[in-house]
Amino acid sequence: MNDKDINLNNILIYGLGLIGGSIAKKLREKSFNPQKNGTLKIFALTHRIATANKAIELNIVDDASDDLKKILTKYKPNFIILCVPPSKNFEILSKIYPFLDNKQAVLITDVSSVKGKDYSKIKKFLIAKNQETGKKIEYIGSHPMAGIEKKGLENSTKDILDNARVLITPFENYENTEFLGKLVDFWKFLDTTPKIISVKNHDILTGFTSHFSHLVAAMQTNLVFEEAKKKPDIISAISSSLESITRISNSDPILWTEIIKMNNENLLNILQKYKKHVQKLEQILYKNDLKEILNFFNKTKEHKEELDFLVTKDKK
Repeated sequence: MNDKDINLNNILIYGLGLIGGSIAKKLREKSFNPQKNGTLKIFALTHRIATANKAIELNIVDDASDDLKKILTKYKPNFIILCVPPSKNFEILSKIYPFLDNKQAVLITDVSSVKGKDYSKIKKFLIAKNQETGKKIEYIGSHPMAGIEKKGLENSTKDILDNARVLITPFENYENTEFLGKLVDFWKFLDTTPKIISVKNHDILTGFTSHFSHLVAAMQTNLVFEEAKKKPDIISAISSSLESITRISNSDPILWTEIIKMNNENLLNILQKYKKHVQKLEQILYKNDLKEILNFFNKTKEHKEELDFLVTKDKK
């Protein structure tokens, strides 16, 4: 067996929540087939049979079930996308591995917002199991930087990934460029912009750009809520800007508890940096100097414009 034996045309999506459902809908629309060889098939595994039945009813998958063994042995997928909570990736991999076909290469990815220390466990597990069984199972992480504060198949859409950045996180010293290239092509076809970064760097960067943002939104929400208990009239003064800032605080508490716990060390480091900015702002407010306040907002506006420019440039 060699790397060219793998064709990403027999896809299993494990978990049909917001992202898993959106991927299924986009795949169905695009009829993705990177090798132009054979017909694309999309299958799904879910924890709830009702979700599986709904996916079949919507015609976004060829078959779906809550029966792991049935789906894996019957359809023999060669590309598996784990759309489960981050802490479940290793557990699910362990469960599906015995049923993966040993006559073909299989690529597995995930869509987790945080990678954490579980990735080292996954790497060690695959090295040992592949040597033991002779299977060709590869694992490369992914993280679509997209989503909304709602969850579930019912809120998934085929457009949610459009123009989104997808961070691809191969293991350290990963050398299988064939698999890596196929994963990059897969995400490009779904109208996203993939970028390859290290696992360690991923959790640091997303701590700044995603995870800490949720904490700030939560703090702002709690601040206003506590004040509203003292001054009920504040409800009439809630602005669209507050709604924009706090929108993501309505996200799934269970998922975000897990993410924050798994990326705790990085977030503590970010919090220390954030405190310094709060202290600078406090000094400006105490001085109440017109020029200093104006300078604060002018610099912030410049920084935002520069960030927007860099983001646009990075996606080209």
